[in-house]
Amino acid sequence: MTGRGCDDIFHILDENGLTFGDMFERCERRYGIGNYHFTRLDVAIDDRNETPFFTIEQIKKKCEKEEFIANSEGYHFDESKFDDFNTAKTVYIGDGKSGLSYRFYDKEVCSKYNKTLDEMGSWKRTEMQLRDEKAHAFAMTFKDRPLELGELAFGLLANNLRFIVANRNESNKSRLENEPFLATLFRGCGTSKTPYPKTTEYL
Repeated sequence: MTGRGCDDIFHILDENGLTFGDMFERCERRYGIGNYHFTRLDVAIDDRNETPFFTIEQIKKKCEKEEFIANSEGYHFDESKFDDFNTAKTVYIGDGKSGLSYRFYDKEVCSKYNKTLDEMGSWKRTEMQLRDEKAHAFAMTFKDRPLELGELAFGLLANNLRFIVANRNESNKSRLENEPFLATLFRGCGTSKTPYPKTTEYL
């Protein structure tokens, strides 16, 4: 289901005084607990600030220097030209087939349609792609806390991905300080209590 499809379902539910939590509960009543399973769930955080918390180029440079700690290894970049002057940049962290991976990109470029970039304004999107057990665990937590999606999303990101400040005197990455450009973003992050299987020390 696309993001637009999710928006359509949200409006239908909202018009009837319902939430996604109510929809998931109806799935349980219809099929029985444990008889349906989420195989994939994408969670997005949008930064629409005039001065964004970070740029895609900053994320790219941190990856190139391997100044990050994540639950899933590996990263790659994608850049495509969409007009004579601008390109759309995306940073991927983690294997897309793993339980949790990340995408950072310029949403204003992808969504500008007939508008100029100035009309769109800054729009940076962080997406977390969850699969199988992790997707289902997050969905079930969201079912019980349907009005706390922001807290759950920030908690998921803060608990599983860190960009760090390099220090020649410290070889243990887990002891390094967080990168300042994300400190403000993470300051309000709650702790996600979603019962994910702990496959690494960071998850």
